[in-house]
Amino acid sequence: MAIYVALLIISVLPFVWLSIYNHPFADDYWFANVIQEKGFWAGQIHWYTNVTGRFITSVINSLNPLVFGNFWFYKALPIIHITLFIACIFLSIKLFVGTKFNRKSILIASGSVFFIFSYSAFSMRQAFYWLPSYSNYMVPSLLSFLVISLYANSKIFNQHIFQKILIMATLVFVIGGLNETPSIMLGTILGFILIAKYLKHSKIDYQIVILILVLAISLIIVAMSGGTTNRVDGELSKELNGNRYELVFTVISAIKYTILFSINRLNSPLLLVLLLFFISSGNHIEKNDSLSINPFLAFLLVFIVVFIGFLPSFYFLGRSPYPRVLNAIYLFFIFGLIYVFYCIKSHYWNNQNNQREYGIIKLIIIVYLVFGLKNSNSRGNNIAHAYADILGGYAVELNLNLDKHYLELKKNTNKSFDLTPIINNNKILNYNYDFENINSLSWKKLYFINNYKKDNR
Repeated sequence: MAIYVALLIISVLPFVWLSIYNHPFADDYWFANVIQEKGFWAGQIHWYTNVTGRFITSVINSLNPLVFGNFWFYKALPIIHITLFIACIFLSIKLFVGTKFNRKSILIASGSVFFIFSYSAFSMRQAFYWLPSYSNYMVPSLLSFLVISLYANSKIFNQHIFQKILIMATLVFVIGGLNETPSIMLGTILGFILIAKYLKHSKIDYQIVILILVLAISLIIVAMSGGTTNRVDGELSKELNGNRYELVFTVISAIKYTILFSINRLNSPLLLVLLLFFISSGNHIEKNDSLSINPFLAFLLVFIVVFIGFLPSFYFLGRSPYPRVLNAIYLFFIFGLIYVFYCIKSHYWNNQNNQREYGIIKLIIIVYLVFGLKNSNSRGNNIAHAYADILGGYAVELNLNLDKHYLELKKNTNKSFDLTPIINNNKILNYNYDFENINSLSWKKLYFINNYKKDNR
């Protein structure tokens, strides 16, 4: 246990330390200025009718510390985000596996998930350091796992099913109002459960039907907003290419990226270590008839969910997803493979007649683990990059450069001027600060300037 705790501390510590050098960026200033000028509720109307239909995301971003003139509390947000991440994972796993896994095993699994995610996430800055990205993608992904785990646990709220449905429906409604990509991935899982239970028991699970309907209502509210229309036809259209709304291109590209993504992620030795932990653990898993399916079918479901996650970017943007979207897909992928191994264990371990097949599958996993360790082509080590940013002085360098910018912004009274170029060699806090030339004043630069002329620091 001490070794796992030490590994968790080693993996968390550099990202907590880097929060000292974290700075607000782009949308943070925009939300802060609009809420300060219009007020909270008028600001929500403004976002919904003009900017974005993600009404829950707008609420969260409107509580940005900059709204209250607190620059330094923004630096504490990554610590809060990481803590909530680990807590949600712990609770999700605890609810999903039932009582046969002890707290120590669940804590080890939760820490391992964070370790693996942070090791090869596509952008740690967009995962934990930037509030709009965290609220848009990480929060709905984590809440999705809570919904599925809460549904899977038949013992909790056993005598109060209405309260359980109400909690799940509320979470699903919130997820729909946060972001559409995690929402449709969750919707795919809920739809699969509905169909599987009907085929198995010839009965409709009305809990799942209610959740799907609530999710659909939430997404319709998002889609019908003037902000969504303006964003798709206005701002986002500048980023699009000729492949926008091309169905054939979307499907082919999503399949291609799903295959490449899955191969790349499965070649991560750390991910295989986590899954091997679930396979080799001596704990018996409580078999849930609702969610325990053939392992090969479970893997197919993971593949389909990842495929669904790629669709919105290719269809609406005509391009591959942004790193923050890939972070969400990767998190679904990790939990999907945990689910695959849950199905393997519940399908074979608890059935004495399947022990031979279980042994063969376990041997295949071990062989693949060795192969993965030898031939891994997974992404770079973010944990090592974080330590390099700290020990190499890159984070301090970025912080000093931004301080110079703030002083120049406060002293300069002209509307158009040049700023000292920023030197940014950071791998984790790799902000694309495009504020060197303020002669073309975009909305991002204007709000950046307005905020720091108020000397909130």
